[in-house]
Amino acid sequence: MDEKYDKSRRDFLKNMGLAWAGLIGAWIAGKLLWNFLGDDKKWDEKNEENKEIKVNSIKDKPIHLWYKQIVKDRDVDFIDSTWSKFSTLSRVSRCLRRKPVTDAVEDRYNIPRGLLMAMMAQEWMGDPTMPNLPWRDKRRNIYHKYWDGWLWLIHIQAINAHNFWLNTLPRYTEKMVDDKHAEHINDTLNRCDRNLSKLIEHDDRFHPVMAVDCAARFLVNCKDRVGWWTDQRIHALTLYSWREYWWYGLNVIKYRSIINNITWDGFPNNFSKNIYEDIKTYKEQNWKIKDSLGKLRFSIDGESVWYEEYLAYFEESVQNFELEKYVAIGKYSLNKTPKEDAKKENIKKEESEEKWEKIKNTMITSEFVDTKQHNSEWFILYRYKIKSWDTPLKISDKFDERDRKNWNKYKNTWNLNIVKRNGKKITHVKEWDIVYIKVKTEK
Repeated sequence: MDEKYDKSRRDFLKNMGLAWAGLIGAWIAGKLLWNFLGDDKKWDEKNEENKEIKVNSIKDKPIHLWYKQIVKDRDVDFIDSTWSKFSTLSRVSRCLRRKPVTDAVEDRYNIPRGLLMAMMAQEWMGDPTMPNLPWRDKRRNIYHKYWDGWLWLIHIQAINAHNFWLNTLPRYTEKMVDDKHAEHINDTLNRCDRNLSKLIEHDDRFHPVMAVDCAARFLVNCKDRVGWWTDQRIHALTLYSWREYWWYGLNVIKYRSIINNITWDGFPNNFSKNIYEDIKTYKEQNWKIKDSLGKLRFSIDGESVWYEEYLAYFEESVQNFELEKYVAIGKYSLNKTPKEDAKKENIKKEESEEKWEKIKNTMITSEFVDTKQHNSEWFILYRYKIKSWDTPLKISDKFDERDRKNWNKYKNTWNLNIVKRNGKKITHVKEWDIVYIKVKTEK
C-alpha cells in the first residue's frame, strides 16, 4: 500500500514539474515572439539602468530615461477656452514650456537653439500624447482612421524610431505608414488614460526627453546626408519631413522667428538671401506675440496663474523625466560610454545641481515666481534668480517686503528659508543661479 502510494505521488510530482516547465517555456517563447513582433517594452528597470551603453553611431540611443515622480503632476489648462489651440500664439505658448528640454538636446548635438522647438510647434504644439490626426491619402484613396503611427513631441514614424533604437509599441510593417500600429497607439492611449507615467512604460516616444533626443539625432543624420552647402539645415528639414520647403521648412522658419523674438537665441549663419527675407518677414508679422504671452492666464489644479508661473511649474516638472541625468552625459561623441549610463547612483547630487543651472528656463524674468510646488514639509516654493549684490538674508528681507505689499499672506522668512533645489540651505550665492524661498501662509 505504501509503495503504491509513493510511486503514485512521484508520478504526480513528475507530471506537475513537466507541466510547469511547459508553461514556463511557453511564457518565454511568447515573450520572445512579442519582442520580435514589436518593441513594446516591459523591461526590468534595474537591468536597463545598469546596462552599459556605447554610442557608436548617431542612431544609437544615448541613455535610458524613465518617469520618477519628484514633482506632483497637476492638471494644467488654458483659462480662455475661446481661442483656437491651433493658433500661432497657442502653439508657441505650449512649446515654450519645453524649452529646458529642447535647450539640453540642442546643446548636446550642436543644433541652433530654438530649431527643435520650432519643429515641435509645427508638428503638434508640444503635447507628447497626441498622434497625427486621421487623414485620407487622396492619391491612393485610403482613409487612415487611427492616424498613421506618427507620435510624440516632434512627430516621427515608428519605423524610424525603431531604426534609431527606441522601443516602440508593436510594429506591423517596415513602411512609413502603419495603420495597425496606429490603432495600437490609440488603444494604449485610451487604456492608460493618456497618463504619461504609464504610457512611457510602453513606448519611448511618450518620454519628452527621449522623444526630442531621437528627433534631434534623426535631424543630424539628415543634415549629414544632404552635404555641406548653403541652406544645409533647410535641406535637412526637407529630408526629415519629406515635404518641400514651402510646406514644412517655411513653417519651421516662421515659428523659429517668433521664438527668436522671445528668447533672443539667434539664428545660425549659412542661409541664402531668400531664407533671411522669410525670417525678417515673419519677425515683423509676429512681434506682438511676445507681449501677448504675458497676458495669458492658465489654470493649475483649478488655480488661476500667469504665464511665468506656468513656465515655472513645467521647469520643475522636468525632474520627473530625469532631464538632469540626460544633461550629465554631455556633448555627443562617438565611442563614449558616460559613467551616468552605467549606474544611476554615480550622479552626485552636487553635480546634478550644477547641471540644473544649464537647463533652467531663461524666459522667466520676474523676481519671485510661485512654482506651485510644496516640499515635504508643505512649504510653498518660490523661484528666485540671484543678483550680484544678493545674500540669503537680503533675499529673505526682499521677499518679506514684497509680501507686505501683497496682502501679507506669508509668515516672515529668514535666511534658513533660502534653499537649493534639493532643499539644502544656501550658504553662498552666485549671480544668475536659481534658488527657492520656502514659505508658509499665516493661517
